[in-house]
Amino acid sequence: MKNTSITFNSEAFVTRITSFIWAVLLLLPLAIFAGQCNTRFVFHLLLFITGWLSWAYTEYFFHRFIMHEGNQKKGLGKLMNHNHHHIDPEDIRVNGFHRFLMIGGSLLMIMYSITVDNYITLFCGYFIGFTLYSFMHLILHYKWSRRLFPDLHKFHISHHCKNTDSCFGVVITWWDHLFGTVPVKHTEINERIKEFYYKK
Repeated sequence: MKNTSITFNSEAFVTRITSFIWAVLLLLPLAIFAGQCNTRFVFHLLLFITGWLSWAYTEYFFHRFIMHEGNQKKGLGKLMNHNHHHIDPEDIRVNGFHRFLMIGGSLLMIMYSITVDNYITLFCGYFIGFTLYSFMHLILHYKWSRRLFPDLHKFHISHHCKNTDSCFGVVITWWDHLFGTVPVKHTEINERIKEFYYKK
């Protein structure tokens, strides 16, 4: 008889839940404080930042727990599997057309947020965070990005080529630092690794 039991990894589950709780505890006060502000500019600024940071956490969570630690053969893990990108760094499935749609969506979100003048700014910040991520990820695969974003550039190469179990943040590294997924020691990136990473 075939064994169809599912192995439950309680340690991984606790790690996921703990990271989520920490994110909520850190971000929720920003949204609450925004609601207490009498100045509309500060209200919208805090909501936008909260939305953007919420996306940055979402990016970290999915990259770490679904794209790398999740079941890559079924469900969400299969859908979001990005092993192809680690095998060939040039293979980025988000293309120019997708980014064009994201820019259009971001502009619509900004206009809508200004029109309705309420908590929708939170979702605007989230969506724009997603849009900026799609551009930043592309940029970090070009040599010239090491001059503009030296730390993020080094972080992303390290994730691709040396430390695939760490450095999950693409736009910011804060969540990696908070949750201990930064490499313990500095890893030298040699020319052979750079040639593989750029392929350009």
